[in-house]
Amino acid sequence: MSFFDEMKESLVSAGKDVSQKAKEVSGVAKLKLDVKSKEDYVEKQYAELGRTYFDAHRDDEENAENEQFKVIKEALQIYQQEKMNANKFRKEFDRRKKQTVAQGKQKSPVRPVQKS
Repeated sequence: MSFFDEMKESLVSAGKDVSQKAKEVSGVAKLKLDVKSKEDYVEKQYAELGRTYFDAHRDDEENAENEQFKVIKEALQIYQQEKMNANKFRKEFDRRKKQTVAQGKQKSPVRPVQKS
């Protein structure tokens, strides 16, 4: 064989190897993504089950999860308080914004341009 034929065969072979490796890597990445997706789904289901259990037993006097219930209840109280504070802040912000716009209209009315 000539030098060029050998080089061509070598390049074709290398190209096939690279293509095969790319397919393998792509396949592995897809499998990892599928596994992660399934893990996320299971975690979401666990969370929903926990939320349902919490809602059903939040007022029980005695249960094995009293400490966890206490932590969740405290976190929910903090969340509610912060949500109320955020709403107050938003309302005050909107009020001040309207006030500023109203004052701006009073101070500088738009005047038509006079042509000379």
